[in-house]
Amino acid sequence: MNTANRKSLPGTKLDYFDTRAAVEAIRPGAYDKLPYVSRVLAENLVRRCPPESLAASLGQIVQGKRDLDFPWFPARVVCHDILGQTALVDLAGLRDAIAAQGGDPALVNPVVETQLVVDHSLAVERGGFEPDAFEQNRAIEDRRNEDRFHFIDWSKKAFRNIVVIPPGNGILHQINLERMSPVVQVNDGVVFPDTLVGTDSHTPMVDALGVLAIGVGGLEAEGQVEQDEGVEVEPDEMRRVDDDPRGDDDRLGDQERRRPEEARERLGPRAESAGAERRGQVLVLLEEARMTAIARRVRGRGGGFARGIFCHGRGPFDRGAG
Repeated sequence: MNTANRKSLPGTKLDYFDTRAAVEAIRPGAYDKLPYVSRVLAENLVRRCPPESLAASLGQIVQGKRDLDFPWFPARVVCHDILGQTALVDLAGLRDAIAAQGGDPALVNPVVETQLVVDHSLAVERGGFEPDAFEQNRAIEDRRNEDRFHFIDWSKKAFRNIVVIPPGNGILHQINLERMSPVVQVNDGVVFPDTLVGTDSHTPMVDALGVLAIGVGGLEAEGQVEQDEGVEVEPDEMRRVDDDPRGDDDRLGDQERRRPEEARERLGPRAESAGAERRGQVLVLLEEARMTAIARRVRGRGGGFARGIFCHGRGPFDRGAG
C-alpha cells in the first residue's frame, strides 16, 4: 500500500485513503461528479498504484481521458472448482519445482485472497420426486470426484490465503452474494471498498451491493492468484461528466461503449502480441513445473495418474460456507 493520502478514520483504530483529496488535487470539485464505479477505481489507485504513475493513472478517471490503461488490484479472486483447481495444481507444481531446487515450497501461496466454491461437479441423477434425492446426488458427486475433492481439501490446508467452500452449500454466485461479499474490506489496519474478479458468469451480481466485480476467464483469474501485478483497465467507460450537457440520468445511464474492433485499432497489434508472448511464457513455465510434479509424484508413490497427483491428504472438510 502507498503512504500518501492515508488518514485515520475518526472514531476507529483504522485508516483509510482520502480519495477525495487526491482527486481534487488534480481538479477541484471533480470528486462529487464522478460515478460510483469511478470513485472505487480511483480509491484503488490512490491505495495501490505505484506512486510514480499515480498522477497519470488517476488523471484518466478525473479528466475523462482514454489514452492510458491503468492498474486495478482486486481485493479477492472467486473461482469455481473447475477453473480454481487448475490454479491450485499449478501452485502445487511450483512448490515441487522450488523444493527440487532447494527452496522453501511453503512460500508459494496465492498472493490475494482466493475463494474457491465447489459447485460445478454436481450432476442430477436422482429427481426431486425422490425423498432423499439431495443425499443421493451428493453421494454420487463425492464418489465420482473423490480424487479431485481430496486434492482441493489438501490445498485449503496446505496453502495460506485460500478459502474453500465444500460441495453441497450452494452455487458460487449465490454464496458470493449472500456470504462472501463484505462490501467493505479491512486489511492491515486499512478499510477500503470490496472488489473482485471471478470466473463465474454471474460474478457481476454483487455489483448490486456496491461491490465492483468483473467476470474473467480462468487464465486471468489464475494470473491474479499467482502474481500481484493488477489488472490493466481500459478507461473506456470514463468520461468528463461535468462537461456533458445532458442531464445526470442520461449521462450516467448511457455510458459510452466502444466496439471491440475500435479497441483493437486503438491498442494496435503490438500490445496484443506482447500480451500473448507474456502469457505464453508463463504457461510454458507452469506446464514444465506441472509435468515435473506429476512425474515425481507418480514415481514416488507408485500409483496411477490420479492417485499420484491428487491424493495429498484425507479428512473431512473443516470449513463450511461463510
